[in-house]
Amino acid sequence: NGRSAQKEPLRNAFVRLLLLIGTFWACLHCQIHPPIDRDSVATTFVWRCSPPLDLRVMHNSLPKAAAVGSTSRPKGRRPVALPLSASSEYFESTASLSTELRLQHIALLNDSDFEDVADNLGTMPTIDGRSKEAIEHICNEELKFPGGCELRIVGLQSNFTAVHLSSDVDIGVHTPDHLVTLDERDNFQKHLARFDFKVVKVVGATITVASLDNIERDIVFLNQDFDASSKNDYYPLLGRQLNAFFESNEPAQKAVRMLKFAFHKSQRLPAYVLEYLVLILRNARLGCSERTLYQASIAQIVVNSKFFKQALKDATLANGGEASYEDYLIKRVADMQDVLRRALY
Repeated sequence: NGRSAQKEPLRNAFVRLLLLIGTFWACLHCQIHPPIDRDSVATTFVWRCSPPLDLRVMHNSLPKAAAVGSTSRPKGRRPVALPLSASSEYFESTASLSTELRLQHIALLNDSDFEDVADNLGTMPTIDGRSKEAIEHICNEELKFPGGCELRIVGLQSNFTAVHLSSDVDIGVHTPDHLVTLDERDNFQKHLARFDFKVVKVVGATITVASLDNIERDIVFLNQDFDASSKNDYYPLLGRQLNAFFESNEPAQKAVRMLKFAFHKSQRLPAYVLEYLVLILRNARLGCSERTLYQASIAQIVVNSKFFKQALKDATLANGGEASYEDYLIKRVADMQDVLRRALY
C-alpha cells in the first residue's frame, strides 16, 4: 500500500504529461485554440489558418435556390454549387442572386475555389488614359497649377481590395506646390464636360464623375484649403495604416473582396470599415488565410464582438466622431446581421 501511495503522484504526473503532449500535438496539427472570451467568437473553437471556422453552417442542410434573385428556402435539398469560371457569366449569375443565396453559395466553396473566385474578382489598380488626359490638361493648361499635378490611386484600389463588379475608381490629385481653393475646384468641375465626364455629385474635396462607359470615378484633391472634413476622414492615419497592411497581405485583400462580393448591392458597411475589421482580426490571429479571415469577419459581425465594436468605434472617430455617422453605421450593421442570420444561422 505504501509503494502504491508513493507511485500515485508519479502516475498522475505521467498522465498529465501525456495530456500535455497530446494537446500540443493537436494544436500543432489542427491549430485549434480556445476562444479569447465568449464575446469574441461565435463558435466553440477558433481555427487559425486552417481548417476554416465552423460558422454553424450545416452545408448538407442548405436548401437549393428556388430561382435567381429569390429569397425562399425550400426544405430538404442542398443547393447546387454554381460552376466556377473566370468568365463574366459566372460573376453575373452569382451577383444576380439575393444576398442570402449568395452567402450560402460562398459558404459551400472549398479553399481552392474560394481563392479562385477572390482572385478573379480583383481589379488591377490603374488610372484609365481618358481620365489621366482630362485631369492633367485641366490642372496644367486650364488652371495652371504651380508645379503641375501628380495622379495617384487612392481608396480601395490602392489597397487591392476593389472588385470589378462595384468598386469605383478613386483618383487622387496631388499638387505638391499648390493648395487648391474652392473656386479652383468649381472651375475644375466646369471643364470636365469638355471631356465627356458628367458630374454626379460634389462633396468637399471630392468630385464624383461618370464617363461614357458608365463607370463612376472619384476625383479627390489631396492638397486643398477649403474642406476641413476631409482632413478628419480616415485618410491621414487610418488610410495609411490600411494601405501599409493590405499592400503586402494577399489573403486579407481576397477576404475583403469576398465580403464585398457577398454583400453586393445590399446595405452593407463602407468598404474601409470591412478592411479595418479584417486588419484587426488578422492582428488578433483570428484568421490567416483568405477563407478564415472572411469567415471570422462574418462571425464577428453576427455576434457583435469586441473586435467588431472596435472597428466601428475607430471608423466613427476617423470621421470626426459624429453621432450621425455612428447612427449610420449602426443601421448598416443591423441590416447585415439580419441577412446573415437568415442565410447562415
